[in-house]
Amino acid sequence: MIDAIDAGLIQSAHDISEGGLLIALAEMTMPHARLGGGGLGVRVEVGNVSSEELTPSQKAFSQTGGFVVEVKHEEVERFKKLFEKSNITPIFLGEVTNEPSFEATHGGEPFVMQFLENLQESYLGSLAKKLK
Repeated sequence: MIDAIDAGLIQSAHDISEGGLLIALAEMTMPHARLGGGGLGVRVEVGNVSSEELTPSQKAFSQTGGFVVEVKHEEVERFKKLFEKSNITPIFLGEVTNEPSFEATHGGEPFVMQFLENLQESYLGSLAKKLK
């Protein structure tokens, strides 16, 4: 990861921890208090995550560790080669979109489809609603 950052290959990154892969991706779509944002969506294929016989929910929410990274399309091959030098095979999940939506499929079938506004409202405003 450090070599990829030093090479300028990573646009953004997030650890996969509490909540798993889809929570990490959702957090990456949230607006940042200082930087703004929150308008770019994602389209991902959860089925690419593991060759093991895991349910879609296990692939999406398992707290297995690792990183989700955003790499410019034109840098994907360079990124792959850098990691392959260390015997690490990156998994292509999908793409960043200009549509304000969060789309995850499993085997091409819809798994999670939400507008970012709905996700952000639930994620950022749930505690405030409970405290009222």
